[in-house]
Amino acid sequence: VQSSAMYGWNGSAWTRLGDSPPMALHTLAVIDDRLVAAGPILAGGAIELSAANIMGDASAWTSFVNPWPGARFAHVGFYDSWRAELVMGLGVSAGSLATRDMWSMNPLTGWRQRGTGPTPRVGAAGGFDPVRGQGVIFGGFAGEDLADTWVWNGASWANVAVSGPSARAGATMAWSPAHGRLLLFGGRRIGTGVFVIEPDDNVPATDFYSDVWAWNGNGWDELVPMGAGPSGRWLAGFACDRSGDCVVYGGQRGATTVGDTWKLVNAAWQPVLDESAQPARWSATLAEYAPRGKLIMMGGVAENRLYTEAFWEWDQTWT
Repeated sequence: VQSSAMYGWNGSAWTRLGDSPPMALHTLAVIDDRLVAAGPILAGGAIELSAANIMGDASAWTSFVNPWPGARFAHVGFYDSWRAELVMGLGVSAGSLATRDMWSMNPLTGWRQRGTGPTPRVGAAGGFDPVRGQGVIFGGFAGEDLADTWVWNGASWANVAVSGPSARAGATMAWSPAHGRLLLFGGRRIGTGVFVIEPDDNVPATDFYSDVWAWNGNGWDELVPMGAGPSGRWLAGFACDRSGDCVVYGGQRGATTVGDTWKLVNAAWQPVLDESAQPARWSATLAEYAPRGKLIMMGGVAENRLYTEAFWEWDQTWT
């Protein structure tokens, strides 16, 4: 099922504008106060891929083509604020092959290929450190779970030999202004075999993680927040705003599509008793909307593999 509804955000309300590519997109960033989305449109299965690279302002979506990264899913993307560009790559191509090509996109110049990145993989976590000017990619899956760390300096990738989180796929990463670091949350241990995103009751609960790690520019430090926190999960939405809140929403845990919300505030987990952001979903994408200092949540996959077009704004509750 694909949706074509498109909405424009004016800073206080959403208005339906007409049609756009479906919103089952994996990478979302805000560049010059405009939403930029890139990634796959999943049409009935992980292998049936078409691609969308779109930018939205308050009136329309603009499509970027030729050259472009090509259809893929389970890729990684982040906004490089030092160079004002969206960086995206890795993932699985339409031919079911793990890729390692990397691309960057500036709204004024479009896409350009940036050579090769980390070794081919799917389900890696990625983010950007705006203090140190580093893009960071961790882990993923390539026939086995990975626990390596790669750093982007704007021109090339380097493998950094450091210890840190255990090997995993489907973790999420976000820059935290309050911590002054990139944070990594959650993920799943797959083991060996094939990367498949499907509800599965047979996956042990211990294979899903809820730990939090911080990248300090040279290595990883584990954070141990106070209080009971979110259950282990992968493919969760995760982002931090300038007020100091780091928000976790949704994800997948075994056969369960999770729909709860948690805040990490002052080194402590806090549950948010707000279930308005429904339906529960995994692979929703969160990003900060800088002009308002708030978070935007876009898309995701609900139960029964239904792709949702919903946008939500976080202001201590979902609206």
